[in-house]
Amino acid sequence: MQKVISNLAAEKAVPIVDILIKYLKLAGTTISKFLADLFNTSILDSEYPDDLKIAQIIPIHRSGSIECCSNYRPISILPAINKVFEKLLYSRLYSYIETNELLSPSQYGFREGTSTELAINEIYNYYLHNLDQGLVTCSMFLDLSICCS
Repeated sequence: MQKVISNLAAEKAVPIVDILIKYLKLAGTTISKFLADLFNTSILDSEYPDDLKIAQIIPIHRSGSIECCSNYRPISILPAINKVFEKLLYSRLYSYIETNELLSPSQYGFREGTSTELAINEIYNYYLHNLDQGLVTCSMFLDLSICCS
């Protein structure tokens, strides 16, 4: 818990629930036990405190005219404690998934030690193998992003 708190990036944070990241870091050792109890209770009860769900919504300009509302995307800035909870929950879930081998070896998106280059290499080797076997191989690549004009 203390390691996660000390690694929080203060320059990316926006204070919402009167907890600045620098104060959270200073009090990290003292409040780690309290936060661990809060997070464990939240997981066991499948509930999360409403006060920690309050977000500040900020529009971020993507591209194009600054006058057009569709050229902005909203981001939600949550309290710093949420980041601590998110990182701890992620590490628990990721560890469980990896230990129990629940992901396909072909999953490259967010896994450590993987990259788009490895994914392309796997596809390329698959194509070459099928070509050597005299098989026809087809692919379909889709971009499912929404276009606005």
